[in-house]
Amino acid sequence: MKYFFVVILCTTSIMNSLAQNVANEFSDTASLPSKAGRSRLAIDRTDLLVRQSTGPMVLLNSVQYVNSKTNLQLYKGRATCIIYDGSIWLRKSGSTKGNDAMISVSNRLNSYWERQYSGAVNVQWFGAKGDGLTNDLNAIQAAINYVCEAANPAKFGSLSPRNGRPSTLYIPAGVYVLKEGELILPGAIRIEGDGGLSYAGTIIYQKSSNRNLFRLSFDTDGGSNCVQLENIRLRGIGSGKPTASLIYGDSKSKIGYNSLHIKNVWFQGWEKYALNLEKGDDLQVTECVFDGATNQAFNLGLAYETASIVTNAAFTDNTFYEIRGGIGFLAHVDGFMFSHNRVYGTAEHIIPFVIDGVAYDAVNPNAVSIMNNRLNYANVLYRTKFGGFIVQGNIATNCTSRVIEIGGGGTVSNFQIRANHFQGVWNGTVKIGKSVIPDAPIFAYGTKFSNAICDGIIDGKANSNSPILLTVDNPKTNILNFVVTGFSKNAPIIFDEK
Repeated sequence: MKYFFVVILCTTSIMNSLAQNVANEFSDTASLPSKAGRSRLAIDRTDLLVRQSTGPMVLLNSVQYVNSKTNLQLYKGRATCIIYDGSIWLRKSGSTKGNDAMISVSNRLNSYWERQYSGAVNVQWFGAKGDGLTNDLNAIQAAINYVCEAANPAKFGSLSPRNGRPSTLYIPAGVYVLKEGELILPGAIRIEGDGGLSYAGTIIYQKSSNRNLFRLSFDTDGGSNCVQLENIRLRGIGSGKPTASLIYGDSKSKIGYNSLHIKNVWFQGWEKYALNLEKGDDLQVTECVFDGATNQAFNLGLAYETASIVTNAAFTDNTFYEIRGGIGFLAHVDGFMFSHNRVYGTAEHIIPFVIDGVAYDAVNPNAVSIMNNRLNYANVLYRTKFGGFIVQGNIATNCTSRVIEIGGGGTVSNFQIRANHFQGVWNGTVKIGKSVIPDAPIFAYGTKFSNAICDGIIDGKANSNSPILLTVDNPKTNILNFVVTGFSKNAPIIFDEK
């Protein structure tokens, strides 16, 4: 009925005039927004008619078009609806102190203009160019602040996001350069780009050394909750002092940075880490690409601060390519899953380790699950001196050093290494103190097993050492049942001298 009502009101001349206004805005085919972009513009050739028909009671013949913010402010005509900057602006009664991307002062007494939109907030409304040259730091930060302000749980409680304002920031395709600063995420926000794994998609490029790209901060409630990043390429300078990360959450938050969800993001050229989260809960990283870098892809927790722990973290279905410094450190975690990832280097650049739970005097990583990953030219799938883990269903090929390293002396209990397939050549040695120890796929020098289940297939080249190195007096509370092929003497175990 609403459509029929509008058709009765509108004359042919009004409709033609409106169509001409829209045509003037998009004067040629090249300037038309993409299909993905149109859903975020609040106006295109069709949507204007439909939304005005079903939206507020604004007569179509009152629509005007202006081509600058200045002209919007100076307009004194009778129109209550203006088309500007890809959006509809409605005249509102009253006064406002605002004059930004969403609100405009008006020269007409006791009125102002307010941008109307549905869906996400567009970062280009705040002046971001995405041309690969302009420093877009301040423009993007202004857009982030606007979106986060609406979703402050301490300020608005159950009404957040305030007045139904979207909590999503859309960054169209382009190269957005950051110089001499970093982007602060001061609360709940979803940031979405166009094609995170596309060369022609949305790229945010940190061009300053020793600067994070995103730094997590926190609302007045003491925590930054539910930050979501999707479909964006994050790029660092890839040189200089290795102190900055593409995404950094420090240990200062009272409750940690909770619910950080990252999907379809391409990480490139980071300095220290692609992701460094020192404190938080519910970290999900999925369908991302971590691409060729000198330093490690991620770090979770802080070993020297008891309260700086990351809980319930998951990396699933990601690709790690030629990360020459290794993949990830578990400095302090409780609940960590690394599943269905692809980790591969090259014969010239072998990845030295995948998951390290020992470095930097790591606190006992609890409840670690490493399952169903595919490795090629990568060593040390898991390094630990603690129990309480499961490594299952992984395939590793072209290994040149140990795949599972369990060390530190003493007894490691209650773990499973199940149904893995390791293939490679293990003919080197490992120097530990003054001792030179033959390398092995499963390497447990000076360490006992207790209540362990270990099985799978270990396929070594003809000149490899034996597949397992264990302490000779391991208790009989373990189940060891490997299928071993290809080793020179086919010896199932080398016992160390402890």
